[in-house]
Formats: sequence, C-alpha cells, structure tokens
Amino acid sequence: MQEDSSLENIELNSDVKIKLKTISVQKSEHMRDMIVSQAHKIIDNNEFVPRTERDEDRTSLIISVKNDFKEEIKTFCSLKDIRIRDFWVECVNRIIGEYENE
Repeated sequence: MQEDSSLENIELNSDVKIKLKTISVQKSEHMRDMIVSQAHKIIDNNEFVPRTERDEDRTSLIISVKNDFKEEIKTFCSLKDIRIRDFWVECVNRIIGEYENE
C-alpha cells in the first residue's frame, strides 16, 4: 500500500460482493479500480446517493483509497448529508447496474 493511501472498509451484502467479484473477473478489472472510478463519477457529476439500510447478511470489502480522494469523499458526503457507507454501497450498486444493462 502506498503511503498516501489508507484502507477503506466497505460493508456489502454477501451476494452483492459476489456479483462485484464476478464482474471484476469478467471485465479483467480490479474491484478497487471499478469502485474508485464510480466514486469519481458520482462526485464529478454531483449525483444523488440514496440512503440504504444496513444489511444483516453483510461482509467487508477492504480497498486502498488515496488520502486526498478520501478527504474529497468525506467533504462531498458531508455537504450532501450522505453517510459514507451509503456512498460506497451506491458505487458498487451502480457498477452492478451498468454491467447488467450492457
């Protein structure tokens, strides 16, 4: 892990994590890169992020995120009154939604 990065724990439904892993393998792209790319899209386009309920059947996905981008995410979420957990879940949900619509 690079010094200017830190770990982010993303709580996902177990089935959602499996879907994301499958997409990652099929696209030959790292899950982390797909998630960070989606996070940039959400922030760059000032998009709405819905509130989600915490799933009972959840697991963790830990990714490395550059500290400056992590701060940008915190600021975006704070200004828009979004929980950071919801932000990450929305990133993953959008990846799955885009893939299913291809």
